[in-house]
Amino acid sequence: MESDDQVLGGVSSGNGELKKGRPYSNLFSLGLITVMLVCAMALGFKQMISPRIQTPTENNPISAPVDVSQPETQDLVALVARHVSVDAATIPTINKLDDIDSLREKDPAFYQSAQKGDLLFIWADKIVLYSVSKDLVLSVLPISAPSGDVTNVSSDGQAVEKTTIEVRNGAGKAGIAKTVAEKLANLGFSALSPANAARNDYPLTLVIKLTEQNVTQAQSLLLNQLDVSDVTSTFPTGEKESSADFVVILGQDAINE
Repeated sequence: MESDDQVLGGVSSGNGELKKGRPYSNLFSLGLITVMLVCAMALGFKQMISPRIQTPTENNPISAPVDVSQPETQDLVALVARHVSVDAATIPTINKLDDIDSLREKDPAFYQSAQKGDLLFIWADKIVLYSVSKDLVLSVLPISAPSGDVTNVSSDGQAVEKTTIEVRNGAGKAGIAKTVAEKLANLGFSALSPANAARNDYPLTLVIKLTEQNVTQAQSLLLNQLDVSDVTSTFPTGEKESSADFVVILGQDAINE
């Protein structure tokens, strides 16, 4: 009988003789190592396919990382791409907003409509603030490209940044045209000075398309933001002409939005 100080697994016993360990001990060790290697490989693969996520810092109060798989990221990018032209083939950096008050202090205009939990998509040419719950692009910040490069132009036509808009107050609420013009400018539109409409009792907001250019992407974004079903090509009686690509006449429905 072996003494208590004999060690299993091929280590010397108390009397100096080499004892052969029990077979299942080695098998157990080998199995444990195999499981650990498989887990490590799986974790590494997940990190490889996951999008690049920025973690919060004292100077960047975004929130915890957004842990989503590549297919989920592609689905989110596809949702954003319905509203604004993006490079859908490139995986963006995604941030989830947390400390909204701190963010608004740094950039009040960009984060004006932001809420906790909204997502910030960062591409090489633009930053997009997107509300998942509302399926709405809240702000777009173009990032300047080197001279000679062309950004934000897609098969859907003219870039949003090159599309001019004029917002007119037809609702009778002071300051509403300025507020909406700033909101649209944050999305990348080139906004002219806001003005008053010929009358202030329009029941519904109107979007008047004046350009002959292909502005499908810009038009879709504009209608989505203003919750208007379609554009018209004629001015109401009494309204002045404009040099803008689109004229927005705000109605009573815009007051409660």
